[in-house]
Amino acid sequence: MKSSRLQLILITASVFVVALVATVLFVREIMAQSALLNEQVTALAQDQAQQTQLARLQKLTTETAADRDELNGYYLASQSDSIDFLNFIEALADQNGVELVTNSATENERRGGSELTVRYGISGTEAELDRFVRLLETMPYVSELTALTLTKQTGVTWDADVTVSVYILPSV
Repeated sequence: MKSSRLQLILITASVFVVALVATVLFVREIMAQSALLNEQVTALAQDQAQQTQLARLQKLTTETAADRDELNGYYLASQSDSIDFLNFIEALADQNGVELVTNSATENERRGGSELTVRYGISGTEAELDRFVRLLETMPYVSELTALTLTKQTGVTWDADVTVSVYILPSV
């Protein structure tokens, strides 16, 4: 009986050692897989945050398209828009009953882009010139009235020298 008992103890001890080694190996594998899973969960959370941010930016881009188009309309986008701007001013003068003469038009580098500076000679009544100058000050462009000189001529006729500068967007 002693030999069968000894065999049973050896078999039990062998099974215990094998089970212990297997348990240790399984625990190490579980720990390695757990670390890998944590890295993947972190990467997934970062990816989801980036996807959320991208969706938010795409929505903002879509929602603000009309506003951005309107704001871009306040700038001259290129040299060809300069002609449209000059035609706009001439049409504005015709609509308000003033005589308009373009004395000079120059383009200057300024603030990371360029600027069209136009000098006009204007004739009309005091009220017409006042209304026209107010329109120049509030026209729908990023512009500024940089100089204004009024001179009274004969009777009710007034002359004005006006310089207007309008910003041209830089080429992208």
